[in-house]
Amino acid sequence: MKKGLALILALVMLAAAASGCGSNGASTAAESTKETNSAASGSAGSAEQKGKNIGFILAGSDIYYQKGYEVFEALAEEEGWTVTKTTSDYDPKKETNNVQDMVAKKVDAIILCTVNSSTGSKAGEMANKAGIPIFYITSIPDPDGPGKPDGCVSGPWYEGGYEIGVLVGKQFKADAKIVTVEGGYGQAIAELHRLGFLDALAKAWGKTPKQVFDENIVYNQTGGFMTDKAQTVMQDAISKTGGKFDMVYVHNEAMMDGVLKAIKSTGKTYPVFAINGKETTVEQIKEGTVTATVSIPPSSEAEMVFQQVKSKFEGKTYPVYLKNIYVPINKDNAASASILPWLDSQKYFELVKSGKTGIDIMQMEDTGPTDPDWSDMLDLNGAKSK
Repeated sequence: MKKGLALILALVMLAAAASGCGSNGASTAAESTKETNSAASGSAGSAEQKGKNIGFILAGSDIYYQKGYEVFEALAEEEGWTVTKTTSDYDPKKETNNVQDMVAKKVDAIILCTVNSSTGSKAGEMANKAGIPIFYITSIPDPDGPGKPDGCVSGPWYEGGYEIGVLVGKQFKADAKIVTVEGGYGQAIAELHRLGFLDALAKAWGKTPKQVFDENIVYNQTGGFMTDKAQTVMQDAISKTGGKFDMVYVHNEAMMDGVLKAIKSTGKTYPVFAINGKETTVEQIKEGTVTATVSIPPSSEAEMVFQQVKSKFEGKTYPVYLKNIYVPINKDNAASASILPWLDSQKYFELVKSGKTGIDIMQMEDTGPTDPDWSDMLDLNGAKSK
């Protein structure tokens, strides 16, 4: 996709519709055809809004988090803000310390990619008491917890899993044997990826989600969103199943790289379905190395959060809970689908400046603080890898 796949979001939607694939964000796509700057992302900020200090806390080193940060940082600097970044290394205690540090520094706003929903809500409580606006990116804090967000933009994690399930249900019969290499447990991302996947297959195969898990999933374990760990997990899956499975579902493309390395060492090939939709993965789908993915750009997620923060500073009313856009991609639409830049943060920033991303939160509906109930998924975390 570094060869020019980054076009306006309107074409994203048209391509997805033509291939029969689902996507959200349709209302914003129409806006992009006007090539006008989005309401909250346009020119440099007014004098009274310059000089803001933003604390940005990442859950870990995952490239998804980093690319979102790069876009936010570029937009913030254009606005005249200063951004201080820190990382929690997937440690809830470190996350709490990071939030406390940002509160002590009296930043003007906190952006938090939380390690887990419970910790995230408690972090929100700290920020609330300090009178500092807190915005969540990527994951949702516990809606029943003590803290209240000033903004939250999460990925469409359930929807992404569901779209992969739809594609798998069309390609495989109801007796298919599946290995799932899952994301980090506790953030709800992995659990929602799994729930959406099981729901779609249950519908396609005339089963319940539990029956799909019991009868079709032969191995599931977290790869922690990391390449090396996912390679080890996939090697374990191959060993424990004797290679007797039909396909692999992996929860992000960093882990997909490790999965592909493990599979290559066997001399066999298996269909691999992933989630993230990086430019490089679209090319792999064209080549036949990867079967399908769902494009969920961290770049657009970051732009949405930026617009929320700016609106907060300007005293505007805006939707508090939003879901990121997504586009399923397989061999049928890989050549025609146009998706927003994922890896190329600078290119995305340039699209924002020219008003061509199609992202305008003021045209989006508030999605609310809850996802489908994923509590039943907790008992299934790693259940088939013992």
